[in-house]
Amino acid sequence: MFEVQDEIVKKQMQLIEFAITKGLPTVADLLIEIGKWLAQNGDKTYTGKQSVENLMRSGNKLSTLPLSSKNIKDFQKIARKYGIDYALEKDNSKQPPQYDLTYYARDTDTMTAAFKEYLSLSLAPQISRKPTFAERINSATRRMKNQINDTEKNHRKGAHEK
Repeated sequence: MFEVQDEIVKKQMQLIEFAITKGLPTVADLLIEIGKWLAQNGDKTYTGKQSVENLMRSGNKLSTLPLSSKNIKDFQKIARKYGIDYALEKDNSKQPPQYDLTYYARDTDTMTAAFKEYLSLSLAPQISRKPTFAERINSATRRMKNQINDTEKNHRKGAHEK
């Protein structure tokens, strides 16, 4: 940790020396150069969904759980809500495909709370859930088609009666 900070300070000093020797006209230019360097070489920390390699780089103990692919989107919403660092890998060898959820062992308490919420969502009756936007659009489209068909039938029916 201190090595990284020492390296950052050293690079900043090199940038200041460069600015003085090359005669950059303003402090703003110097700050722009420092910002560019930090954007390229700054500390890269990952949170939320990430690769297993990034999780392993942290040096923390990892735990793995199998998940069904049925409600994976619901789990991802909950994981974001609880701030869990995790990785999902699809296992196509099983039928239906399963996901392996890998997460930090330090997040065990958080994972327990998240899984309780996830299970309550996945086990809740589907009737009580709010219809998605696509479902509402499809429903409205069907109703409009039925209305148009009914109107056309009534119009044709009236033409035959005359």
